Amino acid sequence: MKLKSVLILSSLLLFTSGCDDKEKEIRDANTMVVEQKIIYNLMDTNLNSYEIEEKKDGRFITKGQEGKVIIFDFFTTWCPSCKRIAPVLTHLQEKYKNKVQVIGVLLEDNVKKEIIDTFKKEHNAQYPISISRSNRRFAKSIYALIQGPSSMPIPLLVLFKDGKYLNHHIGSIPQEMLEGDIKKAFKK
Repeated sequence: MKLKSVLILSSLLLFTSGCDDKEKEIRDANTMVVEQKIIYNLMDTNLNSYEIEEKKDGRFITKGQEGKVIIFDFFTTWCPSCKRIAPVLTHLQEKYKNKVQVIGVLLEDNVKKEIIDTFKKEHNAQYPISISRSNRRFAKSIYALIQGPSSMPIPLLVLFKDGKYLNHHIGSIPQEMLEGDIKKAFKK
């Protein structure tokens, strides 16, 4: 009887110990699922990490950037429109210091740091550019949120404030359009 009780108790402990694990890594070290949310770690060329938490309700919260308008710039280094929008994004980030953070999300694989540094210098892209392996998964989640076309047009600029989606723009757009979105975000 004692042996039967010990076996039952051992089985219960073994079964429940696996159920307590709330964190599971998926696909790579830069993306994980934690209690119905996904966390993306976007690493820039200077090895700074930006943690973005995708909540079940469609919010994307950038840790440490609370209260700011976050502009995600999904781009490639060879795209003419991407090159044209880079100095506009730099200007807006500088103009709205402490209120706006631009994060470039590179949608090219295996690009050397020298190419990204050249892009930043030639096109005045003075904001962090993520080179993470999770960039494409992050982009797909954003595209799903905005119900974008499957072809992933670039550049794609998506604006959030406190994790809430504000607006998005496809292509190189006038500075006034983005600035209008920023001003509107702070009036709310």
